[in-house]
Amino acid sequence: MQGKLNLFLNRKTIIYLLLFTVAFLVYWATGEGHPTYYNYYVRLADAFLHGRLYLLDNPSWLNELIPFARGFYVVYPPLPAFLMTPLVAVFGLDLNQTLVSLFFGSFTVVLAYVVARDVSKNQIKDGKSNESTYLWAAILFGFSTIFWWLTSVGSVWLIAQVIATFFMFLAIHEAFNKARPLLIGLLVGASYWCRLPTILGIFFFAGLIISRQPNKEWKTKLRSALPSLVKLAIGAGIFVLFDFAYNYVRFGTPFDAGYWL
Repeated sequence: MQGKLNLFLNRKTIIYLLLFTVAFLVYWATGEGHPTYYNYYVRLADAFLHGRLYLLDNPSWLNELIPFARGFYVVYPPLPAFLMTPLVAVFGLDLNQTLVSLFFGSFTVVLAYVVARDVSKNQIKDGKSNESTYLWAAILFGFSTIFWWLTSVGSVWLIAQVIATFFMFLAIHEAFNKARPLLIGLLVGASYWCRLPTILGIFFFAGLIISRQPNKEWKTKLRSALPSLVKLAIGAGIFVLFDFAYNYVRFGTPFDAGYWL
């Protein structure tokens, strides 16, 4: 039994490594052939490391910076920059933001395989899983959608969507396994702090929590789901509050007023 388990785990590890490696190489080979010029997040991560929320300079090709008295604010949500700070601490402004996009994008292709397994595990018959279906789900997601282009370019707008998708897939994986509502909320919140509209994904997970309640009537389902819904909201709300605080320090308002400015 232990031998079969080890074989299964090793097989899954090989599949994960193959998916990641193939995706990374394909995305790299079909990209623009150079690091993205729109490396706002690398520059913002460098600013964080120097105790600033703003950039000191405004290169002519970075056309979405917000000028103020001491420098220039980056308009986008900052989580991708926070994630890059350890790398920027090592490589400085020479960090290739596109390579970071390739990493997260390739990892997300692996997560597409994992999520395909998650959502279909209740349909497995006779203990046999359909590996080819999970592989095709990952392949079609990674190489038959706009995610391919988003990842391979890695500019500031696109890498934000890539990393947001990464966190959203993690949230789906959690929802179909341990289903801890606080953690799901945190993952949705992390996705939101990469790309703001993804906060609407919270309604999918709220609906999933409500639908899983054992009661038959929807009013009773909603009532019994309230504790989990509160935890879900708290998890996502932490990042919403982070965003409010980040905006207030920069703009004097909790709202994302960057484009208005």
